[in-house]
Amino acid sequence: MQILIFCALQDEASPLVRALRLEKSSLKNVYQGTFSSHFIQIVVTGMGKENTKKACAEYLKEKSDVIFSCGYAGGLRSDEKGGEVILSEKIFLLEDEKNPLELSLIPAWGKLREGVHHLVKLGNSMTVLHIIDQADEKKRLGDEFSALAVDMEAGFIAQGALEKKIPFFNFRVISDASHEDVEMDFAEWIDEEGAIRKGAILLEVFRHPSHLKYLLKLMRHLARCKKNLVGVVKNFMKTLPSS
Repeated sequence: MQILIFCALQDEASPLVRALRLEKSSLKNVYQGTFSSHFIQIVVTGMGKENTKKACAEYLKEKSDVIFSCGYAGGLRSDEKGGEVILSEKIFLLEDEKNPLELSLIPAWGKLREGVHHLVKLGNSMTVLHIIDQADEKKRLGDEFSALAVDMEAGFIAQGALEKKIPFFNFRVISDASHEDVEMDFAEWIDEEGAIRKGAILLEVFRHPSHLKYLLKLMRHLARCKKNLVGVVKNFMKTLPSS
């Protein structure tokens, strides 16, 4: 199979690149190689709608057999735990919250879904245009849309995959639980290509030394998130037919 994986951030892609033993390609922000008899290509899009749609226009081609979106997501329900991996059965795309677009992913999965049930928690997710960083807003969206997780990219990728009739799997690991406020604006730390600007983090700590404890805790938590997500993706790939 030819598997195309979209990640918004280098921090999301790098563990997968190492685990799948992929190599940097001649294309910018693209890694590729073979794993478990599948040809894998990972594209780092950058965060949000514009970056994601640009990457889809360039890389989302009919020749792909399966498309993944992999990365972090905010939790929207109180029964979820940080580090839990969610697989979207349906995505609500909220470009306009009054008229959300509902994207059902299950019909395109076919028999491919048989290898994933025991690896993840299945449910609805959401794609929005900005980071949802307050616990009360997460709860409101989770209740209104019966959704488990929220991100800023998957819905746009799902649109393209469904248009081309390619099975699409959105794997999201909960980086911040529904009851947690996000204490800092992480968008300021990320450049347009999805790489973390280390200088911005150092400046944040210099300006606000009290944030160091939160950052160290976050780094430990994200390491566990990445490990869980990589484990799910690798094990799922091993269940997919080779052609």
